[in-house]
Amino acid sequence: MSNYKPELPAAYQLIEFDSVNCIKSKAAELALGGADEGTLLWAKNQHKGTGRLDSNWYSKPGDLHCAIILRPDFPFERYAELLLVSSISMGNALATHVSPMTALEYAWPNKITIATHTIANVWVEYDQRDPTWLSISCSANILDTPEDLSIPAISVLEVEGSTDLRSGILLESFARQFITLINQWSDEGMSSIVDKWKLRADPAGEIKTVYTNQGEYSGTTKAITDQGALEIVTEENDSLIFQLSDFIEESKIAQ
Repeated sequence: MSNYKPELPAAYQLIEFDSVNCIKSKAAELALGGADEGTLLWAKNQHKGTGRLDSNWYSKPGDLHCAIILRPDFPFERYAELLLVSSISMGNALATHVSPMTALEYAWPNKITIATHTIANVWVEYDQRDPTWLSISCSANILDTPEDLSIPAISVLEVEGSTDLRSGILLESFARQFITLINQWSDEGMSSIVDKWKLRADPAGEIKTVYTNQGEYSGTTKAITDQGALEIVTEENDSLIFQLSDFIEESKIAQ
């Protein structure tokens, strides 16, 4: 299983790494170097992975760390919609490898959870300088459960008790799901993606904390809009709406 070679759609060009410091940074480096759309990075180990707002992402060999490079021909205003597209793709991929009754859910805007514990995250990073690029990076806990995160986390191994799942198998599942969903998003628009998100979304009425560049906001989940924004109601009965565009990041790597 450790040498499993993913069978990928022709749209992808796979590049494997035994190890990287950070899959997001490696994707930016290759994109700036002219990597084609569909370049798929797969790292067997990640030493200094980062999430949004420079948070750390716990990484060990055996977990999945990957990134897809795109050369978008769609408006910048739609870049952030790929947070939900890629999150659902990873959620669908994981769902094929865990027990059918597992409580797999999506935590807005980019987290996949099982029993409220984080099992995977996705991130969207971009550069609008010519030529523009966008990367979708993903990490999923397969064999190891993080112990140094400030949020509860879990792995496929812990969920199932045992598992034959390996990172290459999950990569293949995710890559195929992403092709399907990004084509559906392109053809049918965001509403079809939001409908899929709602099937496994945070239930309305639950308390949720949203972490933004400006600080933390807590309230009761009210709704996900047709464009994927989140509406919560605070204890003071104020209605707050958070846009997906606030949760993608411009690359910090200089050309």
